[in-house]
Amino acid sequence: MLPPAPIVSLVYRLPPERRSALLEFLEEALPLYERPGGVRVGLYESLDEPGLFLELVSYASTGAYEADQLRVDQDPEMVATLARFKAVVSGPVEVRRMRSIAPRARPRVGVEAAAFQDQASIAALLTESGLSIPSADDAPVRFLVAREGAMIAGCAGYEIHPSGALLRSVAVTKAARGAGIGRALVWGAIAEISSRGAPEILLLTSGAAPFFEKLGFRRVDRASVSEELRATAQFRSQQCASAVCLRLPT
Repeated sequence: MLPPAPIVSLVYRLPPERRSALLEFLEEALPLYERPGGVRVGLYESLDEPGLFLELVSYASTGAYEADQLRVDQDPEMVATLARFKAVVSGPVEVRRMRSIAPRARPRVGVEAAAFQDQASIAALLTESGLSIPSADDAPVRFLVAREGAMIAGCAGYEIHPSGALLRSVAVTKAARGAGIGRALVWGAIAEISSRGAPEILLLTSGAAPFFEKLGFRRVDRASVSEELRATAQFRSQQCASAVCLRLPT
């Protein structure tokens, strides 16, 4: 892994007859380039475009980078060596100063079947998210949960019917959003539903259609849904009267 300090890249082209001159120059110049410590220089040639070179100067720290920039500007030996480099290349050199940007590490999400004692936390999360809590009018709803320590970070429920399954009650706490937990819960529910042989998965959503479409769900007309699923409490509820219907074949 490259260090987080700035990196300087030099991109240039050389005709084949000047390649050996470049290698001889760098063999002599590398000890000077790397003399202060914390500086590493690497030379790369394109596999796709022979004669296109990338010279990469990486630094162990920001301090090493800043000290080297002073050498480039003020040290007579360094200035003279860089002038020789330009003579060897004798063409345009594209110089870029870059810094590393580390992607945010996402926590590994463990999804598991909800336990009996999770019911109160699931109900609180669904209420916070503006989703209905399964009642006695619903078919049995199985829940999966994602945990962060002892706390539930998200949940997803599903109903199994002979004509298909209904994915519902997908919610993630505000503090845990953006970490891939919702996606992990949906994939976990899809795996559970598929293992039970349901021919298709449907869901209703009022504001999260784009999220589910990225996972393969497609919008469908409610009239195309089986009578059995349209008769469920979820489909008949006033809360879902204007919700978008989506389908995922299993």
